[in-house]
Amino acid sequence: SSRSTGGPTAYAPAAATAPSPATAPTSRPRPLENSDRRPVLARVASTGRRSEFSKGLGRLVGAVAGLGAVAAAGAYAVGPPVLRLLFGARYDLARRDLGLLAVASGLYMVALALAQALIALGGHVRVVAAWAVGVIGFLATTAALAPLLLRVEAGFVAGAAAAVAAMGLLLVRRIRAADWSAVAAEPPPPMASVEP
Repeated sequence: SSRSTGGPTAYAPAAATAPSPATAPTSRPRPLENSDRRPVLARVASTGRRSEFSKGLGRLVGAVAGLGAVAAAGAYAVGPPVLRLLFGARYDLARRDLGLLAVASGLYMVALALAQALIALGGHVRVVAAWAVGVIGFLATTAALAPLLLRVEAGFVAGAAAAVAAMGLLLVRRIRAADWSAVAAEPPPPMASVEP
């Protein structure tokens, strides 16, 4: 009986059917098409519609400010008993303390909303400058007061208020001075890629 011996031709069919590096399928990221994940203000700004941008900004700031006002009023009205109920009698803060912290938090949220609007218009450096003004306001206030708790609370309020004022001023100037046709012509940032 004859017995086949392995040789160079024994594995020829398998070698012929094996994918070569040139023909092997590759798994490459594919960009997301027709997917704009930018914030709403950035998308509106990219269209060059100044009126719609201003209206959207007004609604956003109004909603955030309203929420902050409600939170501050609630913290001042029922904050101390709610705090003791949730965390125990050891955690006891006066109405003034909770009210100041809530006001500062509301102002901080407004500053964040204004910062998003500035960034949407390409004002990244202006945002940094406005936050720097807020830090200066915080440091100046804390340095001027003696009681520790009041120092932190008032510093938080002053710093957030300073940031809001600075961002509001810079944003108004940016909206008035911006070339909205040029803003609309700016390409959107590259989107993320996903695996197939």
